[in-house]
Amino acid sequence: MDKRQVEHLFRQCYKSMYATAYGLLYDEQEAKDVVSSIFVDLLGKDLLLKDETCEQYLLTVTRHRCLNIIRGKSNRQRIARLYAMDFREKEDNMEDEKLNLLSDFARTHLTKEEQTIFSLRFIDGLPYKDICSKLDISRIAVWKHIRHIVDILKSQFAV
Repeated sequence: MDKRQVEHLFRQCYKSMYATAYGLLYDEQEAKDVVSSIFVDLLGKDLLLKDETCEQYLLTVTRHRCLNIIRGKSNRQRIARLYAMDFREKEDNMEDEKLNLLSDFARTHLTKEEQTIFSLRFIDGLPYKDICSKLDISRIAVWKHIRHIVDILKSQFAV
């Protein structure tokens, strides 16, 4: 295939090939490497692909390459990767639970203004200056409210 044809296929199929590879390998860099190597190999081959079947062909090649990579890994590597993914997922769930617990506490134990500042700072992640402009209060006032909120949360939850 010539460079122009491969470039056209790259634009047409890269996203779906990458999604397939990532779905099998769970590794962004490995997925990119697999897809890139397929296009490099296409440059060196004298291959004639029909327009209606070329995407399916490339997806099949992608799946096969990924499965070969998976087969080549030891069981220890596979288990370690799955464990790491599971651990990250559990960690994210725990963070969400903690945030929900803190939010519930804030709704029942903080003033309306403190609830708003809590939400803007800890839920929305806004910096102090954005909170100041949004609520039309000074930076010192925001700092004092946040200090008070953190003190209350620390005393209640030992955060």
